Amino acid sequence: QAEDGIRDVERSRGLGDVYQSQEIDSPQGVIFKFTHQKLREFVYFKQPLIKRKVLHNRIGLIIKDSLKNKKNIDIQIYSSLIYHFENAGNIVLALKYSIKYMEFYLDFTHELFPTINKIKIKMGQEVFFKKREITKYFEKINKLLKIGEKKYGLVKDILKFKVYYYHIAGRYYIREGFYDKGIEYIYSMIRDAEIINDYKYILKGFRQIIYYCIQVHNCELMKKYVEKGLLLSNKHNYSDETAFFLRLKGLNKIMIADYEEAEKYLNRSIEILQQLSHGKIKYLLNIAGAYSYLGDIKRCNMKPSDSLFYYKKAVEICKNKKLNKSLALIYTKMGKAYFDLGNDNKAKDYFEEAIFLYAKFNSFWGRSISNGYLSLIYIKEGKYLKAYNLMKLADKFSQKIKSPYELGLVYRIKAEIKKEMKFNKLLRKVFEKYLIFDVKEYCEQAIGKLANLNEAYEKNIVVEIFKNDLK
Repeated sequence: QAEDGIRDVERSRGLGDVYQSQEIDSPQGVIFKFTHQKLREFVYFKQPLIKRKVLHNRIGLIIKDSLKNKKNIDIQIYSSLIYHFENAGNIVLALKYSIKYMEFYLDFTHELFPTINKIKIKMGQEVFFKKREITKYFEKINKLLKIGEKKYGLVKDILKFKVYYYHIAGRYYIREGFYDKGIEYIYSMIRDAEIINDYKYILKGFRQIIYYCIQVHNCELMKKYVEKGLLLSNKHNYSDETAFFLRLKGLNKIMIADYEEAEKYLNRSIEILQQLSHGKIKYLLNIAGAYSYLGDIKRCNMKPSDSLFYYKKAVEICKNKKLNKSLALIYTKMGKAYFDLGNDNKAKDYFEEAIFLYAKFNSFWGRSISNGYLSLIYIKEGKYLKAYNLMKLADKFSQKIKSPYELGLVYRIKAEIKKEMKFNKLLRKVFEKYLIFDVKEYCEQAIGKLANLNEAYEKNIVVEIFKNDLK
């Protein structure tokens, strides 16, 4: 019968050498591993469905158990786990690893300074998805949730996975600039996390609302959720969470130009995280983030040289552990500091490196700034077409995340370019169809966006551009 089956495969599927197999010695005796893909499929589909499900589940559990004592995990193992548990009909574990897989990806592409704790990874390992793939993955998780709810009811495990799903979907849409959709997911997440008393995820929800507030510069709502986060983390003695919210409180103080208080909270955050980390990788990006914000304080006080001291400390932490993802924003800040110091060569190096990393990790925070300022440097070098292309990208990225700060800086850069176009015929020829308004209009737009941003010293630069244009 086996020979008849093989003949059938040869005839119907056009196999070449279907007898390709490897003989392997094992403690259980000699076993055969079929090396031909079509023969493997033939053997697989000849098994009864119930047997295939049992085998998939068994394989999934073996892989799952093998991860317990591993320090570094190849993230692709989660793909295998998802495949086996889905085919086994094990909805709970299929959901668990589908969410873990997406969580890993979003930690490294959407979190500014992520905590390296949920999935241990091989150093320097990166995972990327196209947007279409992310949407499909969300649909897949949502489908699994519906199957699980139908099969088990709204039990705690299913509700827990709904919380996790709302979290990854919400933060994705917030980072992509779809704020209404993202915030809706996050509020649903907080509500369900409160039902099951998952305080860690309630705090994660608070942080997502805070990140939204940072992007749209809503200082009051940000303050409210920072205080809620500190209250809850202190109540449950979550020292790491307390440190995270202290860092965000420091940033909130920067946003309202209370720099002395900001410095105090940032240093306290660093102190707690250093005590908790003991040099381990887990909290290092959070520490780097706090140093980066300390640099911002100096830069906002028109002390770009002092800001570089802190930015370099943040860079050192990231580079020492090959945590390159967070470098894009820090390099952008360094480029801006060097630009303010008049060191265009150094600024150019950092902006170019930042742009490379933004493209590599498909992140957006600060991306318009690096493109816009590098455009100004290229104009000084006479590279007008390059400058034009970068300026168009700066426009695109600032419109995407709708940050008033980034929108304001892009208008400030447009004003400066428009001013230069009056005296430069070649520059005017490249930009005239793009920058169609006058200097006054771009200055007014810039001031309009930056007016309520207490920390935005660039407002004064815009005023000077406007004054010089009147001369």
